[in-house]
Amino acid sequence: MGSKTALLTGSSRGIGKSIKEVLSNDGIEIINPSRNELDLSSSESIDKFLSQLSKQIDIIINNAGILKVGQHNEFSTDDFHEVFQVNVVAPFKIISGVIEKMKQRKFGRIVNISSIWGQKSKKGRTLYSSSKAALDALTRSLAIEFAPYNILINSVAPGYIETDMLKQYNTEEELSIIRDVVGQGYQVTYKMHPGMIIPFRGILENMGVSVVTDPFEKLHQEYDQYIFTSSCSTTFGFAMTTNRPIILLLHEKDRTNQDVIKNIHSRINIVPLGWEDEYHLCYSSNQLLHALEQGLDQAVNKEFAMKYLYSNAS
Repeated sequence: MGSKTALLTGSSRGIGKSIKEVLSNDGIEIINPSRNELDLSSSESIDKFLSQLSKQIDIIINNAGILKVGQHNEFSTDDFHEVFQVNVVAPFKIISGVIEKMKQRKFGRIVNISSIWGQKSKKGRTLYSSSKAALDALTRSLAIEFAPYNILINSVAPGYIETDMLKQYNTEEELSIIRDVVGQGYQVTYKMHPGMIIPFRGILENMGVSVVTDPFEKLHQEYDQYIFTSSCSTTFGFAMTTNRPIILLLHEKDRTNQDVIKNIHSRINIVPLGWEDEYHLCYSSNQLLHALEQGLDQAVNKEFAMKYLYSNAS
């Protein structure tokens, strides 16, 4: 494969620093400009940096980002532009400045460090969440456009990682919950039925539980708990072949496989679902939290979880 060169932003601490160490250990040359060399809040600075970039770039990792926390009416238009400039515009400009040469060589690897908050939000994250959602959309569009040229473009959406940013914007109580669960290394595989938006996924991610969305063919992998939102034959077949705890979110109008459910009810913890209206699912929060406690064999901080559910209700 030969020697490769990576352009990495935001490498002075946290996730970026760890990425730098991994790349270096793999023998990859790293270009990691300081803020004096590349100010992502300034399009002029980005243009100047790219114009002076003489090294062939094989890998881009857009890791740098900023977070502003507050209620939506506390933010100005300038705040909006500042967050989107660093989190969305800067990655776009950096990719645009390098990708044509990647296209000519028919090789490139680009990773945008997004966030779980681009998929699931919470109070106070209006600007950050929307910017990360935009970054994910940008990633998907560019990935489709440049795939024929052997340029692979992906985003990584980390959950809770103990960085300075995490410590700055979470209370000691929240940090304690995160550390406890992350320390136990729980993993939950979560099967999302198309069209369903189940807000409790955010509880797991807020607790630091790793949520894996594997396709059905990978269900043989051992996770601590399995969560299904579809009562299909694969669900029941798998339930008969594992001793791991399973939660099934079953719609109250779903009468399929009722006989099967009766036979394996002891192996599946069922949380009934209903529709509040044509857009919003509803369920018993107490039943859900009880099911999670049983599956993970630990107490869920109910006050924290209920506040989360309430603040993220659609």
